Amino acid sequence: MPKHSVGTGEHFNLMLSTGPDLETVNGKIEVFRIGYYGETDRKLVWKTDVEVGQNPVPMTAASLGAGWPPGEGIGTEGWASRCHTVDFIDHLTVSAT
Repeated sequence: MPKHSVGTGEHFNLMLSTGPDLETVNGKIEVFRIGYYGETDRKLVWKTDVEVGQNPVPMTAASLGAGWPPGEGIGTEGWASRCHTVDFIDHLTVSAT
C-alpha cells in the first residue's frame, strides 16, 4: 500500500507479490474493521478474490519503497473510521471442511 493511512471515502491500492520461488498464487483479500462486535474483535467490510504475481524487490526497497505497480484498488466509501486490517489468504492453505 503506498500510504500509511487513508480517510473514509478515499481509495488505496495494495501492492502484493509472491516469494522468489512462486510465480503466481490465487487467494483472497479480506479487510476487517477492528473493534468489539460481541463474539468477535473484527468485522468484515470488504473482500475479493485475487491472483498475485511476482514482483522483484530492489535493494533500495526498505528506504525508497518497492516501486511496484499499483495492484488491487480498494474504495472505502461507507466504511466507519478507525483501524482496519488487511489479510491475504492463500487458497492453497485453506482446508475444505
